[in-house]
Amino acid sequence: MYKSIKRVRVVTQLICLAGFFILFARSGVQSEGALNPGKIPFYLDPLVLVSRLLADGSAEILFVLALIPVLLTLIIGRFFCGWICPMGAINQFLSHFSIRLGRKRENVATGLLKTKYMVLILILISAAFAGNMGMVLDPFSLLGRTSAVLMIPGSKNLLTEALPGAIRLQAEVVGVFFLLILALNFFKRRFYCNYVCPLGAFYGLLARFSLLSFRSEQECNGCDACARHCTYGGSLAGEYSKQDCTVCFNCVTECDRNSVGFSSPRLVPQQRIDLGRRGLFGSIGAGALMLMVPMVSYSKKASRRLFARPPGSVNENDFLDRCIRCGLCVQTCPTNFIQHAGLETGVEGLWTPVVNASAGYCEDECRRCTDGCPTGAIESLSLTEKRYFKIGTAEVDRSRCRPFAEGVNCTICTDACVPRAISYREIDTVNYRGDPVRVNGIFVDSTLCNGCGICEFKCPRTDVPGIVLRSVAEQRESPF
Repeated sequence: MYKSIKRVRVVTQLICLAGFFILFARSGVQSEGALNPGKIPFYLDPLVLVSRLLADGSAEILFVLALIPVLLTLIIGRFFCGWICPMGAINQFLSHFSIRLGRKRENVATGLLKTKYMVLILILISAAFAGNMGMVLDPFSLLGRTSAVLMIPGSKNLLTEALPGAIRLQAEVVGVFFLLILALNFFKRRFYCNYVCPLGAFYGLLARFSLLSFRSEQECNGCDACARHCTYGGSLAGEYSKQDCTVCFNCVTECDRNSVGFSSPRLVPQQRIDLGRRGLFGSIGAGALMLMVPMVSYSKKASRRLFARPPGSVNENDFLDRCIRCGLCVQTCPTNFIQHAGLETGVEGLWTPVVNASAGYCEDECRRCTDGCPTGAIESLSLTEKRYFKIGTAEVDRSRCRPFAEGVNCTICTDACVPRAISYREIDTVNYRGDPVRVNGIFVDSTLCNGCGICEFKCPRTDVPGIVLRSVAEQRESPF
């Protein structure tokens, strides 16, 4: 019977893993007013709910779904990590593959198992006081962000040579970061899940109070067969850690003597979660250092920001509090206009969404990104609201714009501009040979420009565009 349960677990993991990618790939293709399917996995993540509540004390009603796995954890144990979590499934399969390659059994790394609780403390402090920087390590955010640069349209960032190098670099950095996490499974079994994952730490704390627990029966001879495929390397003979057990049933199926049973956790010795003074104060100190990052960031000191946010973005302070770097808005954008930020937003804004008009533009009939944010960092806008929303303002660079710099007529941006904010009128200048000429100069009406970026995207210059999108006069729900 237990082998059948194990098979059901493996099938469930595969279904949940495939379901995550299907929902994520279909994000933004729902009908008007319908729930964005890509947001569903994030509504099941209680850590997203907790970080949102700590940040601004509010959350969407659908976050009540996160209470379902929480309640089940209090009954069954830390089943979510071993049955549902897509990142857990990937790490589990890779760890199993590494064992197949002949890796010897590992002893329980008790010290390392505690580090995920330090990561959890750091994230909670960050969410309460310094924004959601720590959520880059949340499993759903991690997998979503990586999927956004590996799935359509994000995969084009890696394959299209015409895209700016900075965009391709960010896609490569996100991809390498994810591959590094996967590679650590060949160093330690389920490395990310056991030693880093903050959601796993959250469920681990709850699992200590669950109603069910594994135990060794009197028939146990201490052979440690139960530890052969244990997800954290533990043994019921003396190294059982209730908070790290993912209820995978590997120990039950591996035991030839049928000496693994179930019991109330009160009757089973459990390892304490003791971070020690150094670990506790170290994690609190790291959280305090994160409070200082926005204060010393050059993006905060700059008198004029070099980046702009997607339409519907709330004011910058609230944006950093709410954004979990999940990449859903990047995935939903059909033109590659929305990209992951590098250090242009400061350290505190790493991998948050910014717009890049050299890679794409904001379509007039599109509002996918405003429906795709699970945390409200980008608020939902109707098409009417979105059309009046101002992302920024286009500015003509006269040192590069062809009519001004080369003395030749070029009206491509004027023809492409949807709100007709760009016009031209005759100017006297000199051409590239030094001869005086009269051409049509390009001018932008800042009161009409909504910052869609199509002018920069369509600019025929292949080096640096002659007209660029700036965050000047951007409109948000409240001032920056």
